[in-house]
Amino acid sequence: MAIQSVTYRGKLDVVEVPSGAGIAPTSVVNHTLFSGGVTVGRDDVYGPTTTPACNAVADFQQALTSGAATIDLTNLPAFGGASQSFSGKKVVAAKFRNPSTNANAITIAQGGTNPYGLLGTTFSVTLQPGQEILFGPQAAIAANTPTVSSTVKNIALTGTGSQALDVLLVAG
Repeated sequence: MAIQSVTYRGKLDVVEVPSGAGIAPTSVVNHTLFSGGVTVGRDDVYGPTTTPACNAVADFQQALTSGAATIDLTNLPAFGGASQSFSGKKVVAAKFRNPSTNANAITIAQGGTNPYGLLGTTFSVTLQPGQEILFGPQAAIAANTPTVSSTVKNIALTGTGSQALDVLLVAG
């Protein structure tokens, strides 16, 4: 299989109805400064020939065992039950979601052995149940992530018991 395109939509729109003296009751304020993450109101579409290139994807749920798991970027699930490797590629987009059905937080960080620094060597983020985080395919992200190899490949997950984390990774 080959990637045809990756569409990035990072959006946070807030519509506020202000109150106070001299403000019409039908007034609204649209807060869209951070919408899109790149350019307000635009979808950014990437593919195998764009910068950054996007030509591999892994979409899976990673279960923890005794509160821990390792995502090995050289051994990822592929569509149809096969496995694939991101070796020689960079992770250019990632989305992690802690399902709301989980009871506890899950922390995502570079692995202790053969670490992959998704956003630098001190990368660590903790998601509470129902929270998610998205890193979009942008040239700045791709420029700052390492190339996956046999010694630079692991993302560590820590949490509780056998809870699971939803994972979507795009590489190129």
